[in-house]
Amino acid sequence: MTAWLCSSLGGLAVMALTVGAESRTEKAAMAAGLLAWLIGGLMFYVSLADLVVRLNRSLIVWIGGSIVLAPIGPFVAYFNMRRLVKDTIRSQGNLPPPPPSTLIRAAGTLSRKYRGWLRLGVVLSVTWCALVFAYAAYDHFATNRGLVEAIANQDEASKRAGWDYIGQVTTFTRCEVKGNAVSCQPRIWHLLLATAGPLIAMWLLGILGSIAYLWVRAGFRDEDA
Repeated sequence: MTAWLCSSLGGLAVMALTVGAESRTEKAAMAAGLLAWLIGGLMFYVSLADLVVRLNRSLIVWIGGSIVLAPIGPFVAYFNMRRLVKDTIRSQGNLPPPPPSTLIRAAGTLSRKYRGWLRLGVVLSVTWCALVFAYAAYDHFATNRGLVEAIANQDEASKRAGWDYIGQVTTFTRCEVKGNAVSCQPRIWHLLLATAGPLIAMWLLGILGSIAYLWVRAGFRDEDA
């Protein structure tokens, strides 16, 4: 839990330092910081949920309260959970294992029972990323070439009237014209959102939906038993 919290804070610090980035390196660092913040934050809450369940506490109070009281909430939850873990280890010698009917155990069951679906999800994710990057590369090339050709074929009447090309912006490319030179840069944020946004939504819906299904099904089985 500590490592994931530090990872998320590190990503947040990188994003803060690269606000208003201009160069490709700074934009790439900002994108990496965003990913570290998202992944670190998600895994922090997964680790927190595991400890909450093991210590027989309320998920709604700990997870819900931490999110509602953000940005202070995660730190309050972290330090209070550390205190509870230390007290439990001091009194019992070790942390209790998670009970078999919890959402945490359901997640482990999911990884064992649905390996085929998980592998299909990985293949679809890789395919989606490849398609997005392929389209972004085509968009970059086509926009650059189209702008160069438009400048080269501009008629004299437009030039005398004061019309001139200053650049072009598409979904994934931003081009600027200085003199007769065309300079194109990828729009990192748009590319990152188009790549990661649908993937995060797909995996969250698939995993949380499957865990909820297994959890509900286990409840009915317990009643029958």
